[in-house]
Amino acid sequence: MKKIIIKKEEKKAISQVVATILLITVVIILAAIILFAFRSVIKEQKTKFNKAIEVVCQDIDLDVQTEVQVENGVARIPITNQGNIPVYKLQINKKTWGASQLLKYTEESFESGASKIVEVEVSDEVETLEIIPILLSQSGTAKKEHACIDQTITVTLVR
Repeated sequence: MKKIIIKKEEKKAISQVVATILLITVVIILAAIILFAFRSVIKEQKTKFNKAIEVVCQDIDLDVQTEVQVENGVARIPITNQGNIPVYKLQINKKTWGASQLLKYTEESFESGASKIVEVEVSDEVETLEIIPILLSQSGTAKKEHACIDQTITVTLVR
């Protein structure tokens, strides 16, 4: 009779210390992935005068002439800020055959009670202009611009 000798190979497992370190590393990586994924979903609250910026936008009161004569390719739009909310600047979009496209930003702000004439160069195909007030808001320690889309004013160009 033959004897069968079975040799057991000693398999070395990962030590408990290394396994623990790997487990902690995996958990940290998963937590970082989840944090960055939800960070883009959760919006930072923008404020002005300690109110949500959307609420402050509703208090904007700009008086804008809704029909403006175009002379030599330039529309001169009289604008008065009749409200108590200072407007940081205005975004002016041109509307051509239903499509809206950014034309320019004003460089000056409109303090409460300020009246100014904004000059905009326009081509012949531009039918109307959209004027969107932009406020400067506080988000944490940073100041950010916020376009008050709901307060958009449409100006018809007369030739």
